[in-house]
Amino acid sequence: MSESINHNGRIEKIEGDTIFVRIIQQSACSGCHAKGMCSASDQKEKIIEVNDPDSGR
Repeated sequence: MSESINHNGRIEKIEGDTIFVRIIQQSACSGCHAKGMCSASDQKEKIIEVNDPDSGR
């Protein structure tokens, strides 16, 4: 079974063949219009490391 998770992100830096991408991870309810009044909403900023797919060329 193949599943994927998609996030919008911004490249922070590139070191060699590693790309560092900043994403915002959101809980399911963080997109709700009432999130400002609710303490259940959750949003975290993370930096992930990704191997450059073009580095092997």
